[in-house]
Amino acid sequence: MSVGSVNNSAVHFPNAKPECTTGIDGPKLHRERPKSSRFWPCRSNLDVTGKSPILAASERETLLLAVMKEKAMLTQPDNSTRERILEAARLEFAEHGIRAAKIAVICRRADVANGTFYLHFRTKEEVWEELLRRAAGELAERLRISQTIKDMDARSRDRMEVSIIVAFAEERSELWNFIMGDNSGQVAAHDIFFAELNGQRCEEIRQGIERGAFRKELDPMVAALADIGATTEIIQWWLHNPDKMTREALVEHLIDLRARMFFPG
Repeated sequence: MSVGSVNNSAVHFPNAKPECTTGIDGPKLHRERPKSSRFWPCRSNLDVTGKSPILAASERETLLLAVMKEKAMLTQPDNSTRERILEAARLEFAEHGIRAAKIAVICRRADVANGTFYLHFRTKEEVWEELLRRAAGELAERLRISQTIKDMDARSRDRMEVSIIVAFAEERSELWNFIMGDNSGQVAAHDIFFAELNGQRCEEIRQGIERGAFRKELDPMVAALADIGATTEIIQWWLHNPDKMTREALVEHLIDLRARMFFPG
């Protein structure tokens, strides 16, 4: 062998992966030169004790789960951050409207980076829609709870339901004004907010017709749309003209309208 040449067959790799071949005298084991130290432990990736750092199966699984958990924590939106964005957006929408509201300003109010916003929402309109659906769900839940009260006549139940809607409109007057005025730009705020309420009222009317409590010629969906539409428009008028009648008088007027619409005779 000349100087500078290397005989590969003479190079010994004590830790290389053995390969089994069959010769004349039976199976023989010889060692294959490792293709990369990334895959087989050779001198370059042994620790100071001379042992291979390759982990046992259970250790690898534990490490993998820890990495996956950390990655999930980094990539999944934080609910508390989402709530801060929603609250900041609510205040910004109330002050400037949906069209004029800026995502950068919402992020400053929420104390989050602009990029963080897009981990939770694609657009400011999407934030607005979530605020609407949450508010609608809250009102619908209040009305559902009122339906669970037993031993109540029809007029008393109507009084409770109407009072709940009026109270909600007073508590959320800014949101209510946006919904009724539809200042949301591309988002059909009225339809989004009242979709669940209309469906819920439609089912109540259908059940009332089946019990014989309501006029049998009523179409449940049309009646629900008329009821919710008239009730919310009158409440909106009253919010802007509270001196025209007391809250109690408003509720009684709305109950009377319901009675004339639904009850026979």
